[in-house]
Amino acid sequence: MTAHSAGASARRRARELRRAEIARQHRQGLPLFAGLLLVDLILIPTCASSSGLVRLAVLGVVFGGPVLVLRRVYRPGPDVIRWRHGAEGEHRTARLLRPLSRRGWTVLHDRALPATSANADHLVLLPDGRGGVAIDTKHLNRRGIVTTTRDGAGLRCAGRSYPDMLTGARRIATRVSDVLGVPVAPLIVVHGARVPHGRIRLDGLTIVSARQLRRELRSIPYTPDRQRAAALAARARQKLPPHTKESTR
Repeated sequence: MTAHSAGASARRRARELRRAEIARQHRQGLPLFAGLLLVDLILIPTCASSSGLVRLAVLGVVFGGPVLVLRRVYRPGPDVIRWRHGAEGEHRTARLLRPLSRRGWTVLHDRALPATSANADHLVLLPDGRGGVAIDTKHLNRRGIVTTTRDGAGLRCAGRSYPDMLTGARRIATRVSDVLGVPVAPLIVVHGARVPHGRIRLDGLTIVSARQLRRELRSIPYTPDRQRAAALAARARQKLPPHTKESTR
């Protein structure tokens, strides 16, 4: 899958939520819009007999009022914004991974996991065909600092806890490893928030800031084996198909 498809599942989810949200907003917005039109019909005749300043004020209410009210009614909700940010984060990760393809790595995005509804955000396979890394992209509060919870099982950032983030990343890597028959390490790349010293290691799982991602992957030792790498890449494309197909138009 090309970098264009990175974040496809997140974009699809954002669109689904937005469509449902707009349907609800129509039910709220149409009565408001009708009321504003009625007010406009009452105010417009006063413009002709009003002074310049009063006329400007009336016109501001007539034309600006509906725009401001409807923009507030129809603004995207927090869930839509969160999924949109997630999709943008995955697209940024894809751009960071692109140079690895020229070095013999296989880079795949948004891959479906068999027998589950989950997906792997990104999968990079080493040029030796003996392993890979399942990368989970997280777009967190840019004013926050990533820390671990007291029990070491979850993450915290900007006062918010993410208890399932580490478990989810490990579960995806394990599933990919079982399917491909090679070791696959879990890695979380963080956009926005700061990761202390650029990297956190927790029981086989690595958390890195976006700027450290390529350096972290390039630090993995391997001896290139084109034939073995090509066989693993073909197996991954066959057994881990695209989770979401998007039009390229």
